[in-house]
Amino acid sequence: MIRTFFLFFIFITISFLCKSQEVKITTIPHIFDPNRTNIMGMCQDDMGFIWLADNHNGLVRYDGTNKKYFKSNPNDSSSLHTNRLECLYAGKGGIIWIGSVHEGLDRLDTSKETFTHYQNDSSDTTSLRDNRVYALLEDRSGTLWIGTAKGLDTLDRKTGHFVHIQDDTPAGRSIAEAAVRSIYEDHAGRIWIGAGNAFDFEEHPSSGLYKFEKESGRITHFRHDPKDSASLISNRVRAIFEDSKGNFYVGSDGDGLHIMNREQGTFQRLPNIPGNPNALSRPPVNPNALFAVDHISFINEDSQGCIWIGTYAGGINRYNPKSKTIEFFGISGTGPNYMEKNDFRSLLKTRDNLMWVSGWEPETENQVLFQISTFKNYFEHTPIGTRAMVFAQDQEAGVWIGTGQGVFGHDVNQSRDSFFTFVQNTLRSVTITDLKFDQAYNLWVGNRWGGAYFFDRQTMTYKLYGPEENGKNGLSSLFQYVILPVDEDTIWIGTNRGLDLFNSKSGKFTHFTPNPKNPNSLSAFDVHSLLQDSNGRVWVGTGNGINLYRKESADFERVLDKTGAAIFEIYEDSKKRIWASSYRSGFFLLDPETGIFNRYYDNTGLITDLLLITGLVEDDSKLLWLYTDIGFIRLDPETKNAALFGYSWKKPNQTGFYSKNAFISKNKEVFVGNATGYFSFMPAELENQYPIEPAPYLSAFFLGDRTISSQTDKKILPKPLNETSEIRLPHHQNTFTFEFGSIDFVTLESEKNLRYKLENFDENWRSGASYTAGYYALPPGEYIFHVQATNRYGKVGQRSVSITVMPPWFTQWWAWLSYTLLLFLLLYWVYGFLLRRKLAQAEVIRLQDLDQVKTRIYTNLTHEFRTPLTVISGIADHILSQPSIETMKEGLPMIKRNSAQLLRLINQMLDLSKLQSGKLSAKMIHDDILGYLKYLTESFHSLADSKDIRLHLLPGFEELYMDFDPEKIQAIFSNLVGNAVKFTPPGGDIYIKMEKISSREVGDFLEIKVKDTGKGIPSQHLPNIFDRFYQVDDSATRSDEGTGIGLALTKELVLLMSGTIEVSSQMGKGTEFTVRLPILKEAPKGNAGELVQQPQSTITELMEASPIGAEEGYDESLPLALLVEDNEDVLSYLELCLQDKYKIQKARNGLQGIQLAIEMIPDIIVSDVMMPEKDGYELVEGLKKDERTSHIPIIVLTAKADLESRLEGLERGADAYISKPFEKKELEVRLRKLIEVRQKLSARYVTLNPEGTPETPAEIQEDAFLKKLRSIVVAHLESEEFGIGELCKELAVSRTQLHRKLKALTNKSTSQVIRTIRMQEAKNLLLNSALNISEIGYAVGYGNPSHFTQEFTKEFGEAPSFFRKG
Repeated sequence: MIRTFFLFFIFITISFLCKSQEVKITTIPHIFDPNRTNIMGMCQDDMGFIWLADNHNGLVRYDGTNKKYFKSNPNDSSSLHTNRLECLYAGKGGIIWIGSVHEGLDRLDTSKETFTHYQNDSSDTTSLRDNRVYALLEDRSGTLWIGTAKGLDTLDRKTGHFVHIQDDTPAGRSIAEAAVRSIYEDHAGRIWIGAGNAFDFEEHPSSGLYKFEKESGRITHFRHDPKDSASLISNRVRAIFEDSKGNFYVGSDGDGLHIMNREQGTFQRLPNIPGNPNALSRPPVNPNALFAVDHISFINEDSQGCIWIGTYAGGINRYNPKSKTIEFFGISGTGPNYMEKNDFRSLLKTRDNLMWVSGWEPETENQVLFQISTFKNYFEHTPIGTRAMVFAQDQEAGVWIGTGQGVFGHDVNQSRDSFFTFVQNTLRSVTITDLKFDQAYNLWVGNRWGGAYFFDRQTMTYKLYGPEENGKNGLSSLFQYVILPVDEDTIWIGTNRGLDLFNSKSGKFTHFTPNPKNPNSLSAFDVHSLLQDSNGRVWVGTGNGINLYRKESADFERVLDKTGAAIFEIYEDSKKRIWASSYRSGFFLLDPETGIFNRYYDNTGLITDLLLITGLVEDDSKLLWLYTDIGFIRLDPETKNAALFGYSWKKPNQTGFYSKNAFISKNKEVFVGNATGYFSFMPAELENQYPIEPAPYLSAFFLGDRTISSQTDKKILPKPLNETSEIRLPHHQNTFTFEFGSIDFVTLESEKNLRYKLENFDENWRSGASYTAGYYALPPGEYIFHVQATNRYGKVGQRSVSITVMPPWFTQWWAWLSYTLLLFLLLYWVYGFLLRRKLAQAEVIRLQDLDQVKTRIYTNLTHEFRTPLTVISGIADHILSQPSIETMKEGLPMIKRNSAQLLRLINQMLDLSKLQSGKLSAKMIHDDILGYLKYLTESFHSLADSKDIRLHLLPGFEELYMDFDPEKIQAIFSNLVGNAVKFTPPGGDIYIKMEKISSREVGDFLEIKVKDTGKGIPSQHLPNIFDRFYQVDDSATRSDEGTGIGLALTKELVLLMSGTIEVSSQMGKGTEFTVRLPILKEAPKGNAGELVQQPQSTITELMEASPIGAEEGYDESLPLALLVEDNEDVLSYLELCLQDKYKIQKARNGLQGIQLAIEMIPDIIVSDVMMPEKDGYELVEGLKKDERTSHIPIIVLTAKADLESRLEGLERGADAYISKPFEKKELEVRLRKLIEVRQKLSARYVTLNPEGTPETPAEIQEDAFLKKLRSIVVAHLESEEFGIGELCKELAVSRTQLHRKLKALTNKSTSQVIRTIRMQEAKNLLLNSALNISEIGYAVGYGNPSHFTQEFTKEFGEAPSFFRKG
């Protein structure tokens, strides 16, 4: 067993070595001119592009598929200087150095694609030595070496100057004349120069090999010495190379292959020995070479360590140092070693270990350039002479192969007594459709038209199961597609006529066929695939979808049957994913959650619905290998990336892939058949031998139809396109196109898989077969453009560039910031504007309020002044007009009271003014303040009694001597107690409490509290209660007069005596004022009683009045005048003015006035404006809107003399407006004229049928009243009982009210008005109806016709019959 394993290991190792030595030569077609095309030099740049120097057609860049040409343009100084090129070298930083045949040196910047030219200038010793540039090298330090036809130069890149390499030594002088054909740097950094032109048949003395030591500048010249066998065999040196082992090769003309000992300066000659064809040497020298002597043109080493020696006219030798063998490549080469020519110019080994060889003087396009690969390029193919159909493997290592002619084996035991030999001998001519081993490694064989075979490994016997016939149980058909042994006893067999389930113990077959009437039957007859998954479920692939066998019911659940897909393979991978392939109907993956097979697509676009996938396997890397009609597709299920291993993996002389399915062995080798045998490969070995990824690149960028480059559009492309990682585009330049390619030298163009995707825009990858990607009107946003390429070894390369389409400037963050700032500024401005406007409005309102306050103050003050002035002036006029003792007794007291009131007001205002200006001082005396306050309190008892108010003095001590100002104390006390009396209702109490308080902090002080039980002060008014002219109730309806000066003066006087004053109040419970005065004993003694003034001497008298509403003994024929005034003196004066001319009725406030007016219906009303309860305006408005009193003339009498007040009164309905003080005659004239106007109004209504359209509000209102009254009477016209009482009830008025209203309006009594309406209606009936007079009388409420006739005649002066005749 050990020996067997060892032999197997040796076999595998030798096989691997043999496989690794495979050489593939591929011709690269090249457009050429037969007389001109020659590729003189090649190099590879940093990106991976190959550059070709053509001696007539310029410079070519090659990516493995596409070529880009750079040619001379006389009109463009930045273009290539000449198309006749000699050599190339790829320097660092993307620089390509180009030597020309006759035109000097060019430098190409590949990122900008611009050229810089250098040439010889005979007048400049720092210019290029000669314009014929034959060799180039950039050493590891970055120095550029230029070999010319006349010596060697280096280039100082900083200055652009050339340095000529020479010295005064023989070697230095010789190199200055040498035609330098090659330059090489060895591992030690020494520069080696090959000189001598093989195209010159006469050798020049400067030819040979030179060594230049950079540190010392020493030049050594090596030449052929006929006497020295360790010298060069010839002098024209073209090829210099150091291999990976340090061997230093020198190739010259003739049979000139050498290995040099660089330390000793000797050469080992390696001549071609005809008797030793495997010796290291060049191919035999061709003496018939044209244009030049045959010479070694290149020496290099491939990835296998083999040395390649190429010649000008003798072909190529490949020496394998391991096997010590030589392979020849050329015209006489056989098989893969055949090349169409023997003439080769140069060789380039690229970084991926491919080698490129250019042909000399090609005759066809296939002789210009060759690619040489030493990788595994093909699947291993084993010919067997027949088609390999299926594969299987038992417990041994070998693989069984079912073919069209029986069974073949791959590394199986084929001894005479083996199980394999027994099966093979049995099935020699059988066309095998399936091979399956059961759990005991017994074999089941599917057979086309011959039944199913079962081979028993233990007994070495077999049994053939045929079709069911003549009642004998058997297969459904002789044609079996697939066999699935489930266990030792159960085998599923798929045929072209249904599915069979075979029980080996019973020997019985159970058949399953389609039944159109049963949806749970098999969906099609032909069964191509069977799978038992890891859960034990059996899946059946048919010509019409998939069927899942349900063991419990022995039927099927159909899946994919509606798609019509013919299922070729069902496969479960290591992650228990179930896949299904079909015949050009899609590739499917089972969703385990839904139980649905969904179509599956990869990211690269290889898997399509029309792709034919006949099988799949999984390798050790968990990658799936799909066997398709275009080759193998390697699929990564996790990333959905796929790679194609297509028909390029078979040799051209081999037929295409074909077998029923793919198979992977236990050692993870994949097998698939073709018409003459089978292919096999190891996926891991296949993938790892070529590690280089393809390099996608961007070749052009377009905005619209305009090409964008870093030379012309630096704003968009500040760097060259292939150095650019980010492109930022304005929002309006959002239509663009990329052109791209892929540097890939191993994949055929037909099998290249390029795709692209714009991340954040494209959902799926798009095909890049056209090498362009265009996007139109891309919305603003951030994107990433990806280009991916996959080579034939499954390596994936990617190039990405970020694309940012900027939003419009007005949507940029800074724009939004600006908007926000502007909005903030706007809002701030609006806020400021609104604030200023609000402040202005507030100021306007404040000024208006101030103006109103001033107006109210002015009005109140005016009222307070005008009212006593009215009395004084009026009484004085009365006394003057009727001088008598009686009039003076009645009038002088009134004059005295009102003049005292005026004086008190004036004094208060003057005191307040003095306090404000600081001119009022306290005149302090030392006396008993309690006695003084008792005296002051006594003066208010009569006033309090008159209002039924109880006044209580509650001192907390018997006497208190202290400093005080009697006058100021009187003012303070009078104001506080007077206000308490004024605002306390009848029956209330006023408490005056005095306490002596001692405190360590402030000393002793007197506390005086004045508390009433009045209605109280609202809390919102308390902070302002001591402000000047402030009144809690400043309306025209306040119950008491006042100016708002008293409390302000009180506070100032208290502060003047270093005291404090406070107020507290509760609505409905009363108000309490607290005065605190310091108790001092510093003033001189005095008598406060001597300084006292008579306080409030007239208040009691002012409160005396006749009973409200009392009728006086007037003449009843006089008009009734209602006087409404809250000032008794003014009321008395008015009564004095109107006596003897009017009956007088008096009211003390507006509410009483309204009540009396409605009750008594006076002929005229004289009313004040500022009164308690309701003011004069409310009285006027209320009476004018009441139909009972709307006809009464009203004169408004007030101290408000301004135009606005007068207009307000007239708007409310006042008939006249008289300002205080007034003349008696003015009042009399106004009264008389209003009575006359009312009499004229009566003339309109005397007939009860007013004519014309009403013109004034009064006429409109009275017309409406009479219309209402008439409608009521007419509604009860036939009722004889309808009279005054019934009419009053309908109108909701009293008899007196209605009588006085109608008398004033029509000069008729109520009964007369009713009779007149009845008679007017009767007259109308007489004129417009056929009723007789009696009937008409009945109709208007007269039951006695004669009475009707009398009343009618009295009304119209004619009998009813008069109107009937008319």
